[in-house]
Amino acid sequence: MKAASLGYLDEGSGPPLVLLMGLGATAEAWRPHLDAWAAEFRCIAVDNPGAGGSELGGEPLTVAAIAARVAALLDELGMERVAVAGISMGACTAQELALQRPDLVSRLVLVAPWAVSDAYTDGVLESLVASRTDSSSRHFALHLRNTVWTPEWINEHAEQFESDLAQEPVISLEAFTAQATACSTHDTRARLAAIDVPTLVTVGTEDVFIRPGLSYAVADGISGAELRMFGGTGHVHHWERLDEFNTIVGEWLR
Repeated sequence: MKAASLGYLDEGSGPPLVLLMGLGATAEAWRPHLDAWAAEFRCIAVDNPGAGGSELGGEPLTVAAIAARVAALLDELGMERVAVAGISMGACTAQELALQRPDLVSRLVLVAPWAVSDAYTDGVLESLVASRTDSSSRHFALHLRNTVWTPEWINEHAEQFESDLAQEPVISLEAFTAQATACSTHDTRARLAAIDVPTLVTVGTEDVFIRPGLSYAVADGISGAELRMFGGTGHVHHWERLDEFNTIVGEWLR
């Protein structure tokens, strides 16, 4: 489906839950979570600009602009109060959405979030864009895999990854570059205290992309935020510990 120039999935029934995906992925990447949560929530998984059914647009992309487009989509769908879960870049968008539209957001789940990028994270983003630009699709996939998963998970699922490495990227180079730039320019440091809704922050303790300290700072900056650490997992701790993550988030949202 499509509205407000954004593509989205709309599945399940119950209280509305908006799902915002991270860099380089489509809304379909929510599938392992959406299938679990759609039994009790109306899940609206949004394609980021340039991904899936969403138009990139002609203006420079920022996280704040993505949030504004998500708000327009929810207004068009007649949503009044929604829970929002965001992964990585989606967790940044969720922060901005709560700040822009406090009337719209009732709860937040922030998965591997950050309030501001730093030199190290900017370097990771720049290297991913360079790999996407200059490398084969396989080499880019290897680079991305080694950035977001733990070595232990990779070693235990080597055969599964081989088939994944053969796939082409799901968004264009232009869109990937624009999204990476939005990630590096995101900054809510001075505004986090204005977020006044129940918030859950989840962190993979071995995350080498968005290092845990960046996510801890988000939890510290939002009054009353709850922090859940997934020991021994990386950036995609929500996939490495899928069933546990789905259960924790599902129970917290009830």
